[in-house]
Amino acid sequence: MRISKPWIMVLCLMVLSACTAPAQMPPASSPELAPSEPATSPSLASSSQTTPLTVSVPFTVCQTVADWVRPTEAEQSAEIWSLPRYGDVPLETLRRTFRQDFYRYHGGNSELFMWGELGLWNTTAIVRCGEAGQQAIYTGQVIEVWVLNHRVQAVQRAGAVYTVTVQKAQGFEIVQLPGSGEPVEKTEMDSTIIHFVRDGQIINTLAPPTLAFPRQTPPEGERVTMAALCYGTLVEDQSCLYVVADDLGGRYLPVWPHDFSATVENGQAQVHDGSGAVVARVGDWVRLSGGETGDRLPDGVTGVGECAGPYWIVGNEVSSISLTDLPTHPTIAPLLDALTQRGVTLGAPEPSRAPYLYPEPGIVYALGDGWLHLHLFPDAAITQVRADYIAHDLPNYPPDWIAPPHFYRCDTVMALYLGADAAVMEALAAMCGTPVAEILPQS
Repeated sequence: MRISKPWIMVLCLMVLSACTAPAQMPPASSPELAPSEPATSPSLASSSQTTPLTVSVPFTVCQTVADWVRPTEAEQSAEIWSLPRYGDVPLETLRRTFRQDFYRYHGGNSELFMWGELGLWNTTAIVRCGEAGQQAIYTGQVIEVWVLNHRVQAVQRAGAVYTVTVQKAQGFEIVQLPGSGEPVEKTEMDSTIIHFVRDGQIINTLAPPTLAFPRQTPPEGERVTMAALCYGTLVEDQSCLYVVADDLGGRYLPVWPHDFSATVENGQAQVHDGSGAVVARVGDWVRLSGGETGDRLPDGVTGVGECAGPYWIVGNEVSSISLTDLPTHPTIAPLLDALTQRGVTLGAPEPSRAPYLYPEPGIVYALGDGWLHLHLFPDAAITQVRADYIAHDLPNYPPDWIAPPHFYRCDTVMALYLGADAAVMEALAAMCGTPVAEILPQS
């Protein structure tokens, strides 16, 4: 892929050189405090017998851009989301990353992509802290956080737990804190927890997951993967991440690519790809390419812990969406608006397993005496293949429909209306065109 964006060119140059070290910020208060949690965050308090000594620590502000403003979603889409590498990433996944105010930089290529994904592409290049630069992060000597729409006021540390007090403010900062000294590339699971506190309340937490995270061996040469598909819900059970794959008759323990990682944000485990982007969260409906190996674990896999198979060796495709986000999807939301404007009353959305459309993620609405199923497909080409198959096969489907079925293709969404309400069919025809297949009621 040819990338010509100026901000990426600047970032690449930055990685090869270091900038002048900024001044050190002094500690916000006395170097040593009583052995208790910070007074600004009562919810962090715990027994004095198990709580490490809390101390104020110095921090380094590497860069402050006070006039930065997060781009609009339209600007972000035109500049970043339209790039080929994001073509298969669900919009809601991109939006969640884009709306983050706090990000921990772990080094490597994640910086190049996250700088744009967070909306920082419209400002100056990243400034490295000190002469050590990225090496200081790799060796665990420093922890770097990107703080958006806030300013850091003070930092306290109790063992591996940091409490960063911030105030709301326009712009962003790059801040470094003293680290544990554990090399990033050698630690199986980083124990650092960073709480961001504003007005005495924790507003965000960056933490490692308290769960196993199996990863594949780094490939030698070109990576070869299996091409089957696994659909289901990502769940956590006994500190293990599983995909409950109803279409395959059970659940699988994913073995992720070697450069994937996991973190916990506000108590929810999330999976990052090799660029640092969030590709799945616990509770999301996920689509994983790859293949199963039963209870046989490939050689070299790390991080399995006490988790049991069967195993799913994750391939190159990982996508996800929360079913609760489907009603606001750019293709589905206008459909729902068109229905309500025609006086159609929508019930509460429920998960859908409609014939022909499942296991692609979907929701269903009760519409009076009928039902409307809406399923989101990965792209327009796959949606068209499914539409063509339905048109071919529907006449052969056993005639046990609870109401006349009408299938519509609406860009990357397939709609199945079971019913005969003229207002519903008019709205679907206006938004999606004529049905790709239907069985009309017999007169």
